Amino acid sequence: MNKIKSLLLVWKNHKNDLYYHIGTLSFNGEVYTFEYSFNSDSTRNVKAAIDNGYTGHPAFPSLDKVYTSDHLFEAFNRRIPDQSRIGYENLLSDLNLTNEADRMDILKATRGALANDPYTLITFFIRNQLRYFDLNTGKTESKMLCPSFMDSS
Repeated sequence: MNKIKSLLLVWKNHKNDLYYHIGTLSFNGEVYTFEYSFNSDSTRNVKAAIDNGYTGHPAFPSLDKVYTSDHLFEAFNRRIPDQSRIGYENLLSDLNLTNEADRMDILKATRGALANDPYTLITFFIRNQLRYFDLNTGKTESKMLCPSFMDSS
């Protein structure tokens, strides 16, 4: 049984400088899926983004469809450095990845960032830390997790 890897697609509205969780990319080891975040508990989901000018990702025009593919969607694949790039192994090393890293691992490490692009990919949980993306500041923050019996508040 494969572990499902998921990344949240976040869109930055340059008019109000706010970030919105507009969709989720997942991979179960065999199939990639992308769907818009209509069911997200976030107050800044795709519904809120649409209310603030978002018109959908060009590669995923139908807002109510769950997209599936045996290969990583090109909209995300183009965000990964090419393996033929000079220094590719050094890049992986700088990202604390090995040659066994899959496409989702690389997207997670690089956040899929492209210059002058309003999209980024983020994740919430990392090892013993709660890692979250603050939609107000656009920054990723970490907080150590501890069992409730250690919580002094």
